Amino acid sequence: MMKFPPFVNCGLPCLAILWSSIAIISLEQPVLAGLHWEKTILEATAKEYEKELHISFSFANKGSTSVAIRKIRTCCGCLVAKTAKMEYQPNEVGAVEVVFAIGDRKGRQEKTIVVETSSPEREEKTLILRVDILQDIQLSRKAMLWRRDE
Repeated sequence: MMKFPPFVNCGLPCLAILWSSIAIISLEQPVLAGLHWEKTILEATAKEYEKELHISFSFANKGSTSVAIRKIRTCCGCLVAKTAKMEYQPNEVGAVEVVFAIGDRKGRQEKTIVVETSSPEREEKTLILRVDILQDIQLSRKAMLWRRDE
C-alpha cells in the first residue's frame, strides 16, 4: 500500500502529487518591466502670490529588467517635468519632479503629464496634478460702495 503525506487528503481541488516525483509549479504571473507609481493623481493647494509649486510623482521599477523613460510631455507651458535620469534598473526608485508656474491663474487647475517608457505592458502613463490656487480676498463685485454711517 502506498503512503501519502497528510496534506494529500486535505480536499483541495486540482492538487495532484506523484510520490515518486514532485513538480512545483508557480502560479504567479511573471513580473514584467514596468514603473509602479505611488500615486498617479496628486492634489495640492497654493496661494495666488506664490510664483511656483514644486511636487513629485514617486515610482519604483518592480520588474526584472530596466525601464527607460523615453519622453515626458506636459499639457502646457506652465509645467516643467523631469527625472533625475532616464533609465531605472530593477527595484530602483525615482520620481518625476514637476514645477507648476502659477502666474495669474486662480481657482482649481488640473494639469496632466504623460510619461512614455520602454515598458511593454504600460508604454504611457498619465499623471494628474490638481491644484487649488487660493485667493487672499475674493470680491464678487468689481466695485464696493459704502454709505456714510455704515
